[in-house]
Amino acid sequence: MTMTPNFCDLLVVGSDLSGILAATLLAKRGMSVLVLEDDGGFEPNVLTGLESRLFKSILGKLMIPDGRLQIIEKNRVSYQVVFPRNRLDVSPNPSILFKEIQREFPELVGFFENLYNEAEGFRKTALELLAPSLPIADKKEKKRFVKLARALPYQRLSSLVEKTPVEVASFIRSQLLFLSQGVLMDPLFFQLCFLLSPEIFATYSVKGGLTELKKIFYEKIEYFGGAVQRATDGFDLVIQKKEVKGVKLPQCGFVTRCRYLLGNTNIQKIYQMIPNRKIYQMTPKGWLTQGFRTMQFKKKASRLAPVTHRMNLLYVVDSQVLPTPMKENLLLIQDPSLPLSGSNYLQLNRQPIPKNMKQEGDTLLSVSYFLPPEKLSMTVPEFEKLHEEITGLLHRLIPFAGSSLKRVSPKILPEEDGLFPESSEEYNAFRKGAGACVAYTPSFFFPTLTSPYDNMLTVGPNLLPWLGTEGKVLSALKAVDLIWGRELKLREG
Repeated sequence: MTMTPNFCDLLVVGSDLSGILAATLLAKRGMSVLVLEDDGGFEPNVLTGLESRLFKSILGKLMIPDGRLQIIEKNRVSYQVVFPRNRLDVSPNPSILFKEIQREFPELVGFFENLYNEAEGFRKTALELLAPSLPIADKKEKKRFVKLARALPYQRLSSLVEKTPVEVASFIRSQLLFLSQGVLMDPLFFQLCFLLSPEIFATYSVKGGLTELKKIFYEKIEYFGGAVQRATDGFDLVIQKKEVKGVKLPQCGFVTRCRYLLGNTNIQKIYQMIPNRKIYQMTPKGWLTQGFRTMQFKKKASRLAPVTHRMNLLYVVDSQVLPTPMKENLLLIQDPSLPLSGSNYLQLNRQPIPKNMKQEGDTLLSVSYFLPPEKLSMTVPEFEKLHEEITGLLHRLIPFAGSSLKRVSPKILPEEDGLFPESSEEYNAFRKGAGACVAYTPSFFFPTLTSPYDNMLTVGPNLLPWLGTEGKVLSALKAVDLIWGRELKLREG
């Protein structure tokens, strides 16, 4: 069917990469697609997982020309891990990586090689058996997945993980946090086998930032007859019986109807929009409550426990004062024996200052740290104290920065009678950004791809977050298979 201002085949709510990939693939197959793009907040300019066969297969299917992909640059050094007395460059080449470890931790290189080789061997088995089932779509798939997972020979890898020395454990955990952007899976060996591989280690930056990468897919959606629209003020879901009929945007006087809806934003936000209503219906088996399954999903989604928020600080600095060894992406750890949280673990990403950002200096330095949810309610002075500590760590890392290193977000607030203004708009926006970068307790089984509604699926960013970019690609492909499978049945019937 042809898309009109108030109708489409597929409505995608949110701008996470997983939903955008699914939307583009389905638009290519002839479905009319509308993407409602939300404000996902600031994201560091770093991509991983682009070397995987899955991602490359998507680029091939969409016939994106090489010239359009020239905005994506592969980093010569994937990222650095900096300890108080050690600095390691992480490379996708295992032999180069082991040389780095040999140079910095000669007494630990044998242990790390054993762990890496065991993870690589386990990975080949696990990927072949488990990856096709991810993400889990229904109870039948869940049962099959559990049976396969229990049969895997993970005992040796698990034993090695338990005996990992402190420095190696901190080094590996920091990489998993970086590659998944803040989520550690329990048990850890599943994440080890999926993420500790050469094709995942590689990192990329995008000229103009990650929005430019999304534009490549938006252009394809529009080329295939779809559209992309901003929806920063929210919307309401329109539901009738067992189907989502569309959404109502505040700026429109009509409902944008759809045949399928793809939730592509925070799952708690999606389910909060579903009305709390019960519809009773008499059946041969007695009275049934149609809304019961929906309410169960809503309750389950609301109980998802945030485990961490990614907080983003922005600095500007002159590139000439940056140390020569400092690469585009850097993981800074103060104490390997302590949890990787707060100022003890920082993710640094540097890039040219965007054209729309008028600042002194020529380099934008984003500094991300992870904060437990109970710390999100800290007062402005408490945040400022933490940020001053982080600024001090940056000056130690960049000793010649001096006054050229300036924090621009959140801005340094003027003092009022010795107190910081609690109602500062700067910190309200800062907390709001942290709310958009929330990570929930990772699980194989919830959130799920399917929903209580026959025509609604949910993908990013909460589906398979512990797999990083690879999880987004798997989610996109599974969503495409389910939606297109239903389309084919309708057309054949």
